[in-house]
Amino acid sequence: MKLKTIVTSVAAAGFAVAGSVYAAGNSNTDAQLKALTVQVQQLQTQLNAMANSGAKSGAKSGGSGSFVGINSEFTKDMLNNQDTVNRELTILQHRADGSIAANTITLGGKGEIYTDFQRVGSKNNSSINLPAANIAFTATAGDWVTAFLNLQVSNPQSTTVMAGGTQANGDSVYLNDAYLVFGNLNVSPFYAWGGKKTIDFGDFSTPSTLTPSMLQSFFLASGGQLGAGYHQELARGQAVTATFTVMNGGGEAQYNSVTPSGQINNFAANVRYDGTLSKDLTFHAGGGYINGTAFTQSSTKTNYSTGQNDTGTGAIDLNAGAKMGNDVQNLVVNAEFVVTTSGVHGLATQNNFIGNANNIYSLGHILGWDTVPAFSSGAAVKAFNLNTAYTMPVMGHSTVFFASYDNVIQNSDNRLYMLNAGARTEVVNNVWVGGSYILAGGKMTQFTPAKNGPTTSDTKTSNTVLVDVTAYF
Repeated sequence: MKLKTIVTSVAAAGFAVAGSVYAAGNSNTDAQLKALTVQVQQLQTQLNAMANSGAKSGAKSGGSGSFVGINSEFTKDMLNNQDTVNRELTILQHRADGSIAANTITLGGKGEIYTDFQRVGSKNNSSINLPAANIAFTATAGDWVTAFLNLQVSNPQSTTVMAGGTQANGDSVYLNDAYLVFGNLNVSPFYAWGGKKTIDFGDFSTPSTLTPSMLQSFFLASGGQLGAGYHQELARGQAVTATFTVMNGGGEAQYNSVTPSGQINNFAANVRYDGTLSKDLTFHAGGGYINGTAFTQSSTKTNYSTGQNDTGTGAIDLNAGAKMGNDVQNLVVNAEFVVTTSGVHGLATQNNFIGNANNIYSLGHILGWDTVPAFSSGAAVKAFNLNTAYTMPVMGHSTVFFASYDNVIQNSDNRLYMLNAGARTEVVNNVWVGGSYILAGGKMTQFTPAKNGPTTSDTKTSNTVLVDVTAYF
């Protein structure tokens, strides 16, 4: 590393420490920390520019422009539970605007702790948990290659409900993402990636930082894959994004049901259009198709509850949303609809119901179901999500008020719903405190393999109050 870069890095670190000590004894802590963050980010941008310059000169002189840094805004974009697809594009956009430089390593992390008070039927439950902590590494090589690694540390005491009703302890360390991205949006609209990540299918945005939507829990796919994309910025704030992904079939850490596992026998396509109607009004619309979800088709097998050794069923997604306002104060509204392309008789063993791909806090825990819902009537499954969020400053702190409603329906036999409403505020820079109320429940009917055989039904309602703290660096 060049001496100039080292001196600037040390100066930035010393400035941050000195500013934090000063702010700790001042009544305007939050405002000072925000101002400090802006100044440190400016220094980080200067370091990025120096690294890019060093990389170019290094190519001629044999030198190096490498350094290690942090970028909290990039971390929030990559590790939040609210946006789950097209994250390889997020990496390329940060590289294009210079916030992630060539020949650097960017470290990031997220930690969450929550307490919940829950009533399921006539039973009351409460707990304090550290459900997940993430550490992320982003390494760049030149202007075209980026590697991203995301490790999740889960509470070893937590349990996840598997298909068939069995339980297993959650992994203490789990590899959420590990993939390479090849692309440079400043030169070409085409890019590619390969590795383990969530599948680019649908939108699945949610205003909640902790609670996954039902669409995420049942339709979000993840696993080993190869993909290619196209992103073109057009005139007047418009943009078009299209992706195509091929992936392995169902198996360990593969959130889809296509068999046999471990073979490239599943695929997905996704498209999104972003537009601008006025200075303070933008919108997006998109759609996608995936050949194999976690839902399984009917077959001759005798155990519909496990979802093993079955053919997966595809799904079609339509989504749209709008944002009115600026980055400080705005209103966001999103809507999404997903439907399977054939009848469903169960869920695969690997599915996001047992633990969201981005967060161990699962829909199963919210609903209070002892086993994975069967969805065994043989009809297609339809699901929709409506959500909204209003962001505004409250006493100088960025605050978000949100609400979300989900429905997952398989005729009148299986119907699940969830209403999630709450708020969160940034108490200090990059540290959010929030609370929410979740009303969830529905009816699930288990059909036996025998034709016209007996069925069992289970109806539940759960009320959950969540208080959580989320921090990024």
